[in-house]
Amino acid sequence: VDPTPSYFTWVVVPDTVIDSAQGENNVPIFNGSQTTSTSIEFNFSALHNGTVTDEVDGFECKLDNETFTDCSSPTLYPNLLLGNHEFNVRSFILVNESRVYDPTPARWIWTIIQINTTINSAIDGNNNPVDYLGVTDSNFINFTFSGSVSPEDIDIESQGFDCYLDVGVSFFPCTGDVIDFTGSQTFNNLTLGPHTFLVWAFVIVDGHKIVDPTPSYLTRV
Repeated sequence: VDPTPSYFTWVVVPDTVIDSAQGENNVPIFNGSQTTSTSIEFNFSALHNGTVTDEVDGFECKLDNETFTDCSSPTLYPNLLLGNHEFNVRSFILVNESRVYDPTPARWIWTIIQINTTINSAIDGNNNPVDYLGVTDSNFINFTFSGSVSPEDIDIESQGFDCYLDVGVSFFPCTGDVIDFTGSQTFNNLTLGPHTFLVWAFVIVDGHKIVDPTPSYLTRV
């Protein structure tokens, strides 16, 4: 018998998966998507033979160009900057008191964008400007508004505006110029009393509609 047998040693490690990611108000953020949320929370786990396992000694996480550090699920990242971001997480087990890592960390990429909506003017039927909380004797008003997106290099498929007038009235698409990201909306035969107009700019990116979370609005009497 060969007195020096050949041998081979290896380690089986769990597979790391990201189960979900959500932004502000628990809105899902999908891998490769865009969002206006400046915070994100990840839920992740380790799998063995396709089943979640607790036979793991820990996780390490990495955001963007940072180094891997110990983490646990869920992990929250608040107050993030606009632009592209990347999250990586890897599980590990201890072998002879040394960490042996999942060689293929789970990866999540997303882009934080900012959508701004501005009401540029409100003109009544007498051709007079109407200010916020202003007063007019006209039952006609015309609004002009505009939108903008940051960063500017986002690949936008389409853009537009949603409008809303007073309580109990459904949202409706505003008239807008897709190229210039400007719009206008006119209302006739308004009743006496206070009225509130809201407008949201939105963009379509990768088939998903992303809306300005802070609409521009004007209230007048």
